[in-house]
Amino acid sequence: ATEKSRWLFEQEDLVGRCDNDDKPPRRDNYTSRTCNISDFRPMIKEVAARVPFLVYSGDVDAQLPHTASEWWTSHLGFREVKSWHPWQSAGSYVGGYATVYEHQFTFATVKGAGHMVPQYRPLAALELVRSFVTTAAVPRAEFQGSGALRGHRGWGPSSQAG
Repeated sequence: ATEKSRWLFEQEDLVGRCDNDDKPPRRDNYTSRTCNISDFRPMIKEVAARVPFLVYSGDVDAQLPHTASEWWTSHLGFREVKSWHPWQSAGSYVGGYATVYEHQFTFATVKGAGHMVPQYRPLAALELVRSFVTTAAVPRAEFQGSGALRGHRGWGPSSQAG
């Protein structure tokens, strides 16, 4: 059987399962001959073509750098529809950056977050995921004047004076 045939999607539910998902947690779940999937990108691409899909990474993750996630998400073959842009957190601060591809496939970073994004930046993580679940988009960044986010100290002409 191929990797794809091991994952069964029930009609509209998109309930995916691997042959060994019901086994008790143990090393066999990750190395089993019945579910030896080493590259999940084909599955992700298949699902992401059918439903909005968010991939996010902390931008200070030393375990899995966001540049690695950015690379594989940009190489799935989806057309880029909105290039690298900031998303807004906590009212008016840059929460991170995002790239949007066709089918509402989105890659986003979370500023200042390590590998466990919700642990390092719980409010930003909540805002990002809540926005994506409810609108299929990252929180919108509102710009004024020089392109600075409202209330974000250190950006724009006033921060460059003197």
